[in-house]
Amino acid sequence: MKLNKKNLVNFLNKEIFLKLCLLISSFNVLLWFFKKYISGDRQPFWDLVVNYCAGQSYLNNISPYKYGIGINPLGKCLSESGGLNDAFVYVATVPLLKISSLLAQLDIEIVKNIWVIISFFSFIIIFLSSIYIYKIKKNSLWFIVILLFSFGGTIFFSFLTGNISIISATIISIGIYFYLKKRIDIFCIFVCLAALLRPQFFMFILIPFIHEKNKFFFKFIFYSFIVSILFFYDFLFQKEFFLGFLNGLAYVRSDAWFFTFGDGIGLDAIIDQLPYAILLLFDVYVQSGPSSYSNILWIILSSTILIGTYFFLINKNSVNKKNKLLSLALGIVIITACLPRLQMYDLILAIPATYYIGSNMLPKKSKVASYLGFGILFSMYAVHDINTPLFIFFLIYFFFLINNNFLKSRII
Repeated sequence: MKLNKKNLVNFLNKEIFLKLCLLISSFNVLLWFFKKYISGDRQPFWDLVVNYCAGQSYLNNISPYKYGIGINPLGKCLSESGGLNDAFVYVATVPLLKISSLLAQLDIEIVKNIWVIISFFSFIIIFLSSIYIYKIKKNSLWFIVILLFSFGGTIFFSFLTGNISIISATIISIGIYFYLKKRIDIFCIFVCLAALLRPQFFMFILIPFIHEKNKFFFKFIFYSFIVSILFFYDFLFQKEFFLGFLNGLAYVRSDAWFFTFGDGIGLDAIIDQLPYAILLLFDVYVQSGPSSYSNILWIILSSTILIGTYFFLINKNSVNKKNKLLSLALGIVIITACLPRLQMYDLILAIPATYYIGSNMLPKKSKVASYLGFGILFSMYAVHDINTPLFIFFLIYFFFLINNNFLKSRII
């Protein structure tokens, strides 16, 4: 789209303002890091320590999947290796537990150094794959700042946690690279690998439905079966650990977990606290937290959102070659919004996707689209609030749902 002189000046002014916002935000994040981790005594990689201790437990043939007050087989290791208390428990998959057992044979400080190297190369891969996926041909160095410090430094913070989501997101980003090269089976294999580490990331297997439509259905069934078989293997040969993993899935939806670690930043977290928020308006107090009803409501709402996204994206006038990347970015954003127990470190794939959507809307002739694009980027760059990402994701969703024609080539 060609911009006239007035529109070009307005666009450049917005660009300068947004960059200034991100620079200030980045400085604030780095200042916080220096205060807490350099000058202070806070230790990074606490999730890595939990995995490390779980790996040691596995080597000793002790199940790390035990929960309850005063019950944590990792307690001593957590204290000695990372200064963590008994509240930190292991709820990850058995395949990750086996990988952790390999690292657990090393000293924890060596493992932390290895993690720094892994994190560095993971970020490089995410950066390079994002540049390729979203055709970012200029300001690539600026894009590094966008990745690291958007949404209050989400990716930067994710590296500090040592959470395995970084690896899962890296694997899927490589898979998306192959997907754009029409190597759909390779994409699916990478998603399956990521799901072995972070099961909810299997939802990204839905991406090809956007462009392949019903042709992808049998592949979806096949790879769903493959992942089920891989998990069923653990059930057959390491039943105690697998059942412990299932107990862990139930534990993260318990009151004990909710009041210790919170409920994440996702759709299910909103649903868990919705009755409390609504009834409080009428001076009626009920305890917030997970329940069977909130689980069912999350399934219904997330399924409705994903199915709705599918139907308006497969419109033959909406998804063409020119707009494939826009529909891909939208799919990634919506899938991320619907992930169960969404955490800040689960936003890694959504950050470049959200940036792509916002930067494409910013220079549009439509004032509504342009203002919304500016609002998306401003929220990414300047707002430090854990609820902002989900709000932006659903704002994008409803805009595209209402303005389906925005995907048509004559507007793009």
